[in-house]
Amino acid sequence: MKILLSAYACEPDIGSEPGLGWNWAMALTNLGHEVWVVTRSNNRAAIEKGVSRYPSAEKIHFVYIDLARPLMIWKKKPGGIYLYYFFWQVVAASKAKNLHQKEKFHLVHHVTFTIFRQPSFMGAIGIPFILGPLGGGETAPKRLRKGYGIRGQVLDMLRDAANFGVNWDPFMQMTFQKATKIYAATPQTGDALPKNYAHKVSVHPSIAFDAVSIKPTPKRQRNNRFNILYAGSFLYWKGMHLGLQAFSLLAAENKNAWLTMVGDGPEKKNWQSLASQLGINHKIYWQDFLAEQQMLFQFFDKFDLFLFPSLHESGGTVVLESMAYGLPVICLDLGGPGMIVDDTCGVKIQAKNRSPYQVSYAMALAMRRLAENPCQLGQLRQGALKRAQNYTWEKQAKAIYSQPVPLGTKI
Repeated sequence: MKILLSAYACEPDIGSEPGLGWNWAMALTNLGHEVWVVTRSNNRAAIEKGVSRYPSAEKIHFVYIDLARPLMIWKKKPGGIYLYYFFWQVVAASKAKNLHQKEKFHLVHHVTFTIFRQPSFMGAIGIPFILGPLGGGETAPKRLRKGYGIRGQVLDMLRDAANFGVNWDPFMQMTFQKATKIYAATPQTGDALPKNYAHKVSVHPSIAFDAVSIKPTPKRQRNNRFNILYAGSFLYWKGMHLGLQAFSLLAAENKNAWLTMVGDGPEKKNWQSLASQLGINHKIYWQDFLAEQQMLFQFFDKFDLFLFPSLHESGGTVVLESMAYGLPVICLDLGGPGMIVDDTCGVKIQAKNRSPYQVSYAMALAMRRLAENPCQLGQLRQGALKRAQNYTWEKQAKAIYSQPVPLGTKI
């Protein structure tokens, strides 16, 4: 097929939204499709470098679109990126429609942004339109927001209101109406979508990993330390106010337990302050992000367990990557991680209808059991490796593109 991919964010060798755009393009090309990608020009140099080392470069084409330079200042203002994104979508859809007159695409697929509150106008082309997987409909249990602080609680309330408002947003209504098929990254996002489009919705994870670049090796023999890792942005909703409390409970009983916090963000000072209050700062290593894939591989190999108590995560690529390197995961039974992790590869902690202390205590108990049971930990390592293989980019793309197109469309 000849596929038009709408990927506002697209860049190789990076995570988050840009990584999703790039990996969807590569995965569809690997399946034998001819792919055209509509994206922004600010990532052009990185994209061209990435394509130059790609074996099927002749099957992929990039169309670069940016708005007028004076409008670029919007992106630097608080929330301005979403206004810029809106008008970029308008221009991109117009240019894509003209491109279709020449190339005759079989379908158009919107992959980034993945937030279900942000519209895409690619349905105006008049060909089958796949939307998603979309995320953002997950909500944190209200009892567990107490550790956010006032700012975090207000932001989550505004987010809840924005999610609710999708039902009356005319641009989102237009987007959903034009879509031939809508994929929700989690059941929570599926439930948050307007009910009159439920017949178009299927749940499908939004993330995957590159099986070619990730090559795990057997764990090295190590000393008696039990090394726990958190990696990701330091944001209030990532749940480490619960994770630090859990680690303090573990560290009180297990002097060999150590925690490494990899990343950065606005919550760093708050989390460091909390660690000091809990008396565990001397048991924690704070480290900035690791950008290179090989460095990340070597870093994962130093740990026994990955802790990721995020409260409303649609994806959680780092969870999947840790599993692909054979690292068991402790997470909450929420969002993307709650879908990916099962009892063969980690521990999911019940989050709903529990107090913050109950959740932290349950995490501490799970960590203690694994620290005291190397045999079970080894089984979970093998289970993590096996489970991760269900989420390669090739399998994710096949899962969506093997599904039948609804009647009334032509491919």
